[in-house]
Amino acid sequence: DFKAGAAWYGRLAAPKPGDFLGEPGRQWPIQLAGELKAPVIGLYAGKDAGIPLADVEAMRAALQGARKKGSEIVVYPDSQHGFHADYRPSYDAAAAADAWNRMLAHFAANGVERMFVVVCRSHCEWRHTSALSDVKVTSHSTIPAPICAAAS
Repeated sequence: DFKAGAAWYGRLAAPKPGDFLGEPGRQWPIQLAGELKAPVIGLYAGKDAGIPLADVEAMRAALQGARKKGSEIVVYPDSQHGFHADYRPSYDAAAAADAWNRMLAHFAANGVERMFVVVCRSHCEWRHTSALSDVKVTSHSTIPAPICAAAS
């Protein structure tokens, strides 16, 4: 069972039909917020051209409306998409370090001992290091965003 999860700047709502990842029938995090079984921390960039802040705020509202205790959305107002990717021009070392530490604290607060990472190749690459043991990296091309999910 998952004890906690973290989402790094992934799409939260459907884009317009015909846009990237806009295929019909796909479910999006805002639609699924009420079904979450574990708390999640969302880490988003304020200047992300592909993820509207309105969607980020809608996800925050969806989590609150579903009474998902322990979930949190953090926005780095001066950062761009990919702020944690140290190989991209959008890399923001201060935001990346803060977000990584917040994620680890979120996991620790929820009793996570092992971390599993999913990297969506159709969206972007995500590299990392971790203080948690037993890290396993998997690629999956059908999820809407890079998602780091933790289990114990």
